[in-house]
Amino acid sequence: MSYGEYPILIKDDHTATIYGEVYDISHETLHLLDALEGNGFLYKRELIDITGLEHKVWCYFVVEIEHDFVVDDERVYATGGVITWVR
Repeated sequence: MSYGEYPILIKDDHTATIYGEVYDISHETLHLLDALEGNGFLYKRELIDITGLEHKVWCYFVVEIEHDFVVDDERVYATGGVITWVR
């Protein structure tokens, strides 16, 4: 799913096919990605199973946010898990 320029994944109880890429990265790079993705604030990083891979992989799911905030001087409105950036 996408909200404008920002692709998102919403976690629910259904099984779905996600098309993407899997990278082998360092712990330092993972930490930098957490900062970029707003891990724990905008997105939550979780381990998921991937068909055909032996190990689970990290994936970012959008969190349900129920408050407004400012990111880099842009107003962000969040209601019912829908995030809207206003420039």
